[in-house]
Amino acid sequence: VLPANVGGDVVRIVDVTRLTGNRRSAVGATLLDRLIGFVAISTLGLAALPMVPLTGTGTVLWLTVLVFSMVTVVLCLTVYRRGVLGFAERWVERIEVFSVGRRYRAVADELHSYRRHTKALLKLVALGFAIQVLRVLVHVMVARGMGMTLPATWFFVIIPILAVVVVLPISIAGLGVRESAAVGLFGRVGVSPTLAVVQQLSTFFLTLAVNLIGGVIFIARSVRRPALGEAGDIT
Repeated sequence: VLPANVGGDVVRIVDVTRLTGNRRSAVGATLLDRLIGFVAISTLGLAALPMVPLTGTGTVLWLTVLVFSMVTVVLCLTVYRRGVLGFAERWVERIEVFSVGRRYRAVADELHSYRRHTKALLKLVALGFAIQVLRVLVHVMVARGMGMTLPATWFFVIIPILAVVVVLPISIAGLGVRESAAVGLFGRVGVSPTLAVVQQLSTFFLTLAVNLIGGVIFIARSVRRPALGEAGDIT
């Protein structure tokens, strides 16, 4: 429920740290998981862009997906090569306030360590694509339940672009931004603004209801003290 699902990442880091006692690995694994999701989302978004005209809001969506994809590529390169960001990375490493520099180096080194596991990374990327396909199919099923007859192909064009928009930290859980973009995209294929908004909100609340199951499990685990492993810190 926080911008760009940042709250979910914090919860995962806290949960994994509580279970393993290794905060550095928890941060690295969570960031890698997020990066793999970015790879899948940006790839599908790029594949969908040719179907979006370069006019009006379409131009904004093109720029959004392209910039997001370029940032994703750069972040992927940091896994295999330290110092890709050059001066910016060296500048951050020199920040001593709140030990930002040391913490950044620790996290960057943790991500860099995954370069030795290329096969595992490729499997995870494939799983990331499968998850994004399931995301699209959920939208298709909700639409069918509402009586929408739009071909499923269009959902594989529109939903990946919406997924990129939702990732941007400019709203709470993507609310408002997602629906505005959906009105423009679905409107191009004959779906009314009202139906587009209702379909998006219905899917969002359905997903939220399912996600609450994870919240219950997290709280249930939190009431007991797990056995921690070797203590580790990103400092």
